[in-house]
Amino acid sequence: MYTDAACNPSTKSAGLAWIIDDAGSSSSHSATATFVASPLTAETLALRDAMTSALHCGINALLICSDSQILINLVNSREDMSRSPFSSRIFNSYLLSLMSLSLNSFLD
Repeated sequence: MYTDAACNPSTKSAGLAWIIDDAGSSSSHSATATFVASPLTAETLALRDAMTSALHCGINALLICSDSQILINLVNSREDMSRSPFSSRIFNSYLLSLMSLSLNSFLD
């Protein structure tokens, strides 16, 4: 699964995109978001939407590819996100839900 996002700081809007590349098929998806505080938040939203789409498609194991090294490091760390310099309640809840979806999909 490939994810990406673009954020416009002046309008606080973002474009989100993801590609789910399954063994026999590939599908591309996109969405927009408003009130996006930062590029990292936009990348997190794209990853959240992509994982949700994958789960709805019945995919239970994922390889996540993103150009946001910070986000990938945070998701892989599985640490207490409150110690992150990017800490905020909304951002942390997204990361925790991503980690939960990721762990659940690999455990099923």
